[in-house]
Amino acid sequence: NADGSYRRATTLSVTDDNLTAVGNVKSFRKTPYTSRIAGLDYGDGGVKEMEYLADGPRDEHRLPIQELLARLVTDIGTGLTAPQVRANLELYGPNTFSASLQVPEWIRLFKCLIGGASLFLWGAAILSFVNFSIQAGLSAQPPTENIYLGVALIIVILVTGIFSYIKESQKAAIDREFEKLCPRTAKVIRECEEMEVPAEDLVLGDILCLRTGDIVPADCRILDTSDGFTVDNSAITGESEPIELDPTATHEKQLFSRNMAFCSSCVVRGRAKAVVTRTGIHTVIGQMADLTAANPKRETMITREVSAYIHTFTMIGVAMGMVCFVLSFILGYFWIDAILFLIGVIVANVPEGLMAVITISLSLSASRLAKRNCVVKNLEAVETIGATSIILCDKTGTLTMNQPSVAHVWIDNNIGEVDTAAEDTPGITFDASSSSWKNLARAAVLCSRAEFASSG
Repeated sequence: NADGSYRRATTLSVTDDNLTAVGNVKSFRKTPYTSRIAGLDYGDGGVKEMEYLADGPRDEHRLPIQELLARLVTDIGTGLTAPQVRANLELYGPNTFSASLQVPEWIRLFKCLIGGASLFLWGAAILSFVNFSIQAGLSAQPPTENIYLGVALIIVILVTGIFSYIKESQKAAIDREFEKLCPRTAKVIRECEEMEVPAEDLVLGDILCLRTGDIVPADCRILDTSDGFTVDNSAITGESEPIELDPTATHEKQLFSRNMAFCSSCVVRGRAKAVVTRTGIHTVIGQMADLTAANPKRETMITREVSAYIHTFTMIGVAMGMVCFVLSFILGYFWIDAILFLIGVIVANVPEGLMAVITISLSLSASRLAKRNCVVKNLEAVETIGATSIILCDKTGTLTMNQPSVAHVWIDNNIGEVDTAAEDTPGITFDASSSSWKNLARAAVLCSRAEFASSG
């Protein structure tokens, strides 16, 4: 009709509220990395609105267990099936959040070669070649000083850039080696069988089997516990004391409820079964990493000072060059000669050896720190460390390896030492053939729940 009544009656424009017909959440939408946290508008809703928009409502700890299992389409006894695992893995992605933060090697090299104050040296080298080109057009045998200066500047840039790149690559290689030394695996129940799978392959609805010494691979809701199941949440909340967990919700907020275990927490005692509720970037530790990555990085003190110094001398050089250029015209020089004066004065005021001296000095300091088992992320951080007077940090899992071990034993009223750092035969300072030691070792083995796995 002319009034458009038929079109309005037949056109349906219902927005998708991400709920099923019975009101359950269909899925948590995946948003682009850059807008997952940093691009949200906090508004009046605060943190609750941010959490809901980021990865759905965090109400897993308040739901009854059967309702939660029905939402995740899983069962505590049978677990997920292979098709469910593949579908959830395709929908939510792997259980990882660090891969997207790695910088490609060519970008790191490109940054070291042309980043920061190196741009001024590149400019000086180009001006040197331009000066030589102009003189070559005016004379059959132009002076070669500008060629030598340009080549020397390029050599300085390449040497300092490659040196910085090698130091940063060594740090990245050490981080990768640490990840290889601690392979992440998880014990899950799938299709009625308990199996060990890579932690990256965990999906929502997986039934986890947690034991003493395990690292919780994803955020999960506790279903059943035994032997006083206790975890260390120091990596998440900073609490030094372990917390005993059970299936009962104890707090309105998920982070403080005693029926939730979070990714990167360490199981210090007991056993438990749990269902995975969050993976990857949607975990608590994943959102912390996301917020950290979204936080703008500030320049270090030495970078600001060097940049200000070079900018000042560059402006002085440009001003002096312009003055010489004007005076050359006034004194009657040809315009090409005036341009040569301009370029020569600007290049002369560029501190060519500054970057080389700074890079070598910082590299020597980084080498001394490396001998004391201190890994430097980048050379610019060395000066910041030297300018630090007080360092405040949490000891738990920060200054230590967070791996308890036996160092001393008390036998026959004597204290003996045990070198547990040795892989094959630890060094001891007591008689291992005595009956007291054999009884102590037998009691320790019977009381231990440790499981030894081959290093291969």
